[in-house]
Amino acid sequence: MMVFALVLFAASLLATIVLFALKSREVRRGSTPFQKARTAADARALELKDFIGRSRFEFSKVIPALILILRYGVHELALVLAALGRLLEKQAHGLADSVSHKHRFERPQSRNEFLKKIGDNKGDRVE
Repeated sequence: MMVFALVLFAASLLATIVLFALKSREVRRGSTPFQKARTAADARALELKDFIGRSRFEFSKVIPALILILRYGVHELALVLAALGRLLEKQAHGLADSVSHKHRFERPQSRNEFLKKIGDNKGDRVE
């Protein structure tokens, strides 16, 4: 990585020196070679600059949109996991009921006469 950076720096430095040398030569001679090509290149550079500016604005909208989509995705995942948890809970209760010795538990009749009378009276009461 360091070698790549050094090579890139050296190439940039050399290109800058060449450009300054060309500009110095133009000033001394008083003429500009490749004028049409330079004008076209300048126009392309301005178009590229405008495109980069528009792209930066459009890309600035991408991250909030991705965050919103991610938020909805996490919300939906949480709902699915909650539904799965409820289903597993019901299945676990059903399994516990089926293996329990109290699966069909019915309360036995009381042998105490007093409690039988109170239970009978409760059923007869109208409110």
